[in-house]
Amino acid sequence: MLSGPIITVSRLSRLAEILAQWRAQELTVALVSTLGSLHRGHLALVKAAARQANRVVVCAYPNPLQFAPGDRQERYPRAHEKDAEAILGAGGHVLFTPADFDLFPIGVEGGTRIDIPDLTQILCGRSRPELYPGLLTVTAKLLHAIRPNVLVVGEKDYQLLVLLRRMTADLLLPVTVASVPTVREHDGLAMSTGNRLLSLRERNIASRLYEMLTAIRRRLLKGERDYAALQDFGMKILERAGFNPEYVAIRQAVDLSPVREETQHFAVFAAARLGAARLSDNIVFKTEAAQRGPDAS
Repeated sequence: MLSGPIITVSRLSRLAEILAQWRAQELTVALVSTLGSLHRGHLALVKAAARQANRVVVCAYPNPLQFAPGDRQERYPRAHEKDAEAILGAGGHVLFTPADFDLFPIGVEGGTRIDIPDLTQILCGRSRPELYPGLLTVTAKLLHAIRPNVLVVGEKDYQLLVLLRRMTADLLLPVTVASVPTVREHDGLAMSTGNRLLSLRERNIASRLYEMLTAIRRRLLKGERDYAALQDFGMKILERAGFNPEYVAIRQAVDLSPVREETQHFAVFAAARLGAARLSDNIVFKTEAAQRGPDAS
């Protein structure tokens, strides 16, 4: 149930005042962290957060640490008024739009960084080495400043979800990391801000990324275990469809470690360029034996 108009806050000090009022009322708090310019995928996170806590803070911050050299933070689309209206409709309460100086007291260059190299430099981190250390660092700052009960994360970036669970466990951060399934278009394309860069022709091709992932899932569920051949199969599908594929990878879902013959909980990842857009997606599933559990007869 909505409790009033959305509050847009740009300073940490003002947000701290609001949080103190909520805690005085013994209200629980959920955090959803985004770059802003929200779409239905983001709003699914807000709705899930509203179900899990009394109050929801949505951060809209184009994090300068996660942009590759040559990319410019200020080019990321901003639509705070539209975002605020959408957040209110989804059950949120505060839109937090911090400035760099509030999150980086000594400046963006330099300062403390958080990294988990065995997890940040694989999959999407191989071609974008700055991405996940940047996301972990800013998320840790937000968790420290806001101290939410729940952090709600989308499975669209499953690698980030695993990283955040690892970070919060390693740093003993008192927050529950909750996940929300990927929101997809009618043809399976995962919702992403980057989809806006697709031409009409490219948009008609884009859903084949998800189709390829589901094809690999079917083959794994049938018992195929030649992982290298399956990954090569996925790359060839993308190439034939017109993508410039970056990688197709099959990993263990829990910790992203290499798959083994006995693996039963899979995560299949892919990333590819299509025109000006870089698309990434994943599919996570268990085999029938894993779903039955060890005690099933």
